[in-house]
Amino acid sequence: MKKFFLLIVILVHQTLIFSQSVAINTDGAAAHGSAALDIKSTDKGMLVPRMTTAQRTAISNPATGLLVFDTTTGSFWFYSGSTWTNLVDSNNGTSVWGTTGNNIYNTNAGNVGIGTTSPNANALLHLQSTSKGMLLPTLSNDQMEAISNPASGLMVYNSDVKSPMIYTQRGYSAILPGIFGIQNAWTPLSPGPRAIAWGLIDSLGDGGSVPDTETYQTRVINGSGNFSVVWSGVEVDRWFTLRLTNMDFRKDSMLLFITPVGNGSWDQVVSIGEIVNAPPARSWATIKFIDVSRVVNGFSTYFSRRRSSFYFVLYSMKRDPF
Repeated sequence: MKKFFLLIVILVHQTLIFSQSVAINTDGAAAHGSAALDIKSTDKGMLVPRMTTAQRTAISNPATGLLVFDTTTGSFWFYSGSTWTNLVDSNNGTSVWGTTGNNIYNTNAGNVGIGTTSPNANALLHLQSTSKGMLLPTLSNDQMEAISNPASGLMVYNSDVKSPMIYTQRGYSAILPGIFGIQNAWTPLSPGPRAIAWGLIDSLGDGGSVPDTETYQTRVINGSGNFSVVWSGVEVDRWFTLRLTNMDFRKDSMLLFITPVGNGSWDQVVSIGEIVNAPPARSWATIKFIDVSRVVNGFSTYFSRRRSSFYFVLYSMKRDPF
């Protein structure tokens, strides 16, 4: 009878263990209702299974969420349902990404790959994509200049200049002493002349009796799309006007190359000037084609000017931000 009663108690006890949450503690507190196993201690930890990498990867059909401690890597690993994932950095036992205040850091001695599992050995950060690029912080010129003590090599995208900028050494005092001192400054990513606009312009006539004095249409055959060209045939002008979109033409800091495309019937000399319209002040380039044969035959300055089809390329010669 006693043995039968003891068997009943054991069966009931096992039923409670399998049907309720289990608590392991020293204060008799019940397990939390959301936990199948609730362990509480102030002087002991929980020891999960320990094994080598070979033993871990040899586990057959691991359950999703399975957790082990890998003694080969010295870190915890869990099975995500498709692959084993390392929870910690095997070098120092801390999180792969750590925080200090608002900063995050990585103490990994290897290379970081984004979009690749095998970053190049020579690259601390290797970005790989066939559909996306790297976006630099976008700052206005005033915001860029307001950066306090920028580090050498700092890069931003200047929304006013429409160009990446780098804070780097600039100047050639060894070549041109006293003109450009060696110092760090914000510089376009390409410090040399920068193409601003280019185009192939066709000059179209309307068949008038005095074609050079009439207002003629122009046609952009090809180009950068950020300009307009107009021929003014009135006697006081007789030149082409090149107007940039959202940018002034400055003859003291821009270089305009013009190549006439004539029919071979007259010699052309190109003269480039600047006109400022105010208000609001906007600077345009004036392009004048001079017929040398007319000059020789005594034509006045205005009537020596002719219209012509032409190519042009406009460069910026500035070293400083616009």
